[in-house]
Amino acid sequence: MKLASAATKQLLWQARQYIDGTYADQVELPQLAEQIGFSQYHFLRLFQRNFAITPRQYLIHRRIERARELLVASDLSVTEVCFAVGFQSLGSFSSLFQRSTGHAPSHYRRRNFQGFSLPRRFVPSCYLTIFGIGLSYKH
Repeated sequence: MKLASAATKQLLWQARQYIDGTYADQVELPQLAEQIGFSQYHFLRLFQRNFAITPRQYLIHRRIERARELLVASDLSVTEVCFAVGFQSLGSFSSLFQRSTGHAPSHYRRRNFQGFSLPRRFVPSCYLTIFGIGLSYKH
């Protein structure tokens, strides 16, 4: 198996960086191949030969990686995370996420969340009292 030349490797790394920057968009193989000037099938073979993963698998890996970050560090719902990272179907996102991590997205969040979580619309009652919000006074 012949590995790619230095110039070709540079182009493949550029394609990988392109995936990293546009993973939330609908990235297609012809679009990636066009970015670096190869036919889609030649690009697919070169990418897989040099990175031991197809461009599609790398894109999914990147999306799952970002979803893991969002699930642990944000208060976005699982559905919002699904769409934020570029998946079009909650079902496929959940099954791919579970296959990759061994846990459903909501279970992964519960297991790995490292912080204090408040409901989105939570306002402490002390603030309500201090600022008189929601209280009616009769003078």
